[in-house]
Amino acid sequence: MNVAGNSDQRNAPIGSRHQTSRQYDVDWMRTIALILLIGYHGVISFQFWAAEAIYFIENEEPLTWLWIPMELFNIWRIPLLFFISGMGIQFAMERRSIGRLLADRTWRILFPAVIGFFLICPINLLLYQNFYQMESRWIPNPGHLWFLFNIFIYFLLLLPCIVLIKRYPHNSLIRWCQILTAKPWTLLSLLIVPFALEGYLLQPEYFSLFVMTRHGFFIGMLCFFSGFFMACSTANFLSTARSLRFVTLITAVTLYAVRLLVFRLENTNNLLNGAECILWILACIGYSSTYLNANSRTLQILSPAVYPIYILHLPVQFALASIIFHWQLPALQKLGLLLVGTFISCWGLYEVVRRVPLLRPIFGMKYTIESPSELDLRNSKS
Repeated sequence: MNVAGNSDQRNAPIGSRHQTSRQYDVDWMRTIALILLIGYHGVISFQFWAAEAIYFIENEEPLTWLWIPMELFNIWRIPLLFFISGMGIQFAMERRSIGRLLADRTWRILFPAVIGFFLICPINLLLYQNFYQMESRWIPNPGHLWFLFNIFIYFLLLLPCIVLIKRYPHNSLIRWCQILTAKPWTLLSLLIVPFALEGYLLQPEYFSLFVMTRHGFFIGMLCFFSGFFMACSTANFLSTARSLRFVTLITAVTLYAVRLLVFRLENTNNLLNGAECILWILACIGYSSTYLNANSRTLQILSPAVYPIYILHLPVQFALASIIFHWQLPALQKLGLLLVGTFISCWGLYEVVRRVPLLRPIFGMKYTIESPSELDLRNSKS
């Protein structure tokens, strides 16, 4: 889709325009983020702190040097997902009533999260207990699905704004979004200042520790709300992000170099971390909007699998790790086997799940199985 070509439509008041095309760059970012997630979680199992700090099955031989490149994207990977989730809410509200939107988010976010809390995430701990020969206990917990619970809470907090925008599409808030996202310096000020302040005021011990922390909750909410309101003026926002993409990328890389070379990735300046976080997000959006905003057969295959594989990947990884880590192989070979095995196994499970209507809602998919032709038609309209 040519976003610039649809600028009048995208910047029209919410509720008064008819969306005829899809943001494929957002789908690509979500897909790439899943690939990074599987790689990141795989590398964690080869860090010396994995078992004690976050209850990951840990390989005896660590690969600590891999944590340096992991820290490059660790600071923005999860915030990016919150940001594009907020954008997704804005896109969804354009073609749904408030009631349908609430029902859809409850069914596709809260329901899988609650089921996963009781039936999927306890598998991770059970495999961990068995590997370390501990007493086996089934312990319900949010695990890696904490992200879904946060998303649903943010959605509920945003709901009054959604109702206001739906009822009054010509409100001044939308006009200000369009004005502030049209110029590079106003967009940068609008986003960098609150992100830097969040890091400075909350002073997390580790900026990248988002899971079940106060900092993680507030940075996620800031990303979610920012993504929503930026998407209220999609054409302006994406056009400005594209024009800034080189600047934001170079600045983000520079701030990462400061973290690495000056602070040694420890006890870093959280004001700079907040700025680096949003600069990476803007760079990702700018480059993906420039080069990835096109449909393809590959995207049609991968995009529907993202959500189910996200839910499945960690129990699968733990199960494979509990086998592979007993083998007498070099650590790099084990990592390769773990990553490839996790992806292939998750894809196989996804192919089973997507064909069983009763299982589909548990993994965030609609109950009805769509044929390829119906899916292509729906994508062309959404």
